[in-house]
Amino acid sequence: MKLKMLKAVLASLFLSLSSIANAGLITEELDVAIVSGVAVGATGSLSVEFDDDLLSGVGEETLEGTEFTMTLNLLGQIFTNTNDTDYPQYPWLIFSDGVITELDLIISEINRTNPTDINFPGVVSISGGDVRSSDERSVFLVTTTGVPVPEPSTLAIFVLGILGLMSRKLNQ
Repeated sequence: MKLKMLKAVLASLFLSLSSIANAGLITEELDVAIVSGVAVGATGSLSVEFDDDLLSGVGEETLEGTEFTMTLNLLGQIFTNTNDTDYPQYPWLIFSDGVITELDLIISEINRTNPTDINFPGVVSISGGDVRSSDERSVFLVTTTGVPVPEPSTLAIFVLGILGLMSRKLNQ
């Protein structure tokens, strides 16, 4: 009986201490929408995790790249804090009165210091900014830049033109 009681006391003590240790850890889930650029209309998801104890909840506050973790699922890829072009100083997670209002983020495959492959045709960079909040769920607005990828029919016409020029050259 005493052994069972001791086990119960130790288990409850362990659980209470572990909940105190994680009391400030907050995870926010946001939808992602590409609002301009090459892949406009594409959607994804964003998960950010931060220690609430780092914030006062009053006014504008910023957490820098190593003070939170993020997982951005977009264009069939997973991106994290370390993919930001200026990591570890960036990305920045910006709050206003305790609510996320912005994620200052740039991911680029043409950046010289921290290039990240973006496996989506024509997209060479992803940049983020505003977070729009509603009663339902917050949405992280993203812009993409890149080079337009020609349609297959355009490439076929181009190849036919080259072949026609080559045949004329050979017939002369």
